[in-house]
Amino acid sequence: MKNKFLLLLLGLLGTTQVHAETTTTNANPRVEFLQLIAQLQSAPTNDVLREKIIVLTRHLHPPPEIPDAATEAEGAAESAFKNAKDISDYGDAAKEYEKALLLAPWVALDYYNCGAAHEKAGENKAAISNFKFYLIAAPNSEDDLAVKKRIGALQYAEEKKSRATPAK
Repeated sequence: MKNKFLLLLLGLLGTTQVHAETTTTNANPRVEFLQLIAQLQSAPTNDVLREKIIVLTRHLHPPPEIPDAATEAEGAAESAFKNAKDISDYGDAAKEYEKALLLAPWVALDYYNCGAAHEKAGENKAAISNFKFYLIAAPNSEDDLAVKKRIGALQYAEEKKSRATPAK
């Protein structure tokens, strides 16, 4: 099943040659990319793996196509965010962005929007994490200073909250 998944992704990415390598060392960058994506599917909270994918993707030419399922999840997230009426609605929007990012973990704008949704939901740690991934995925972006300040504000809010909450 895993090999079929890799073959399908290779076809979607326009790669015509498949290598039999099973590790990510010394692999063709496209094959390594697909292997890392498959690993992330099994370990969605592995931030080191996620960062490797983002960095590797910046060096793939042409860049990988965004799967339709990721685009659909992004559309659901945008709708949830736009129509949010309370904190839990923003949390739902963040979950939809996370679905999109599990399928296409290199999409910088989705990290930014996921961070904004987590921020509105009061989920500061998750917001910080997503804004940091945004900065990795979009190095030297025009708004990187503003995003770094936003991270600082969220870290301050989180620290303040932890000082106000007595230890158990």
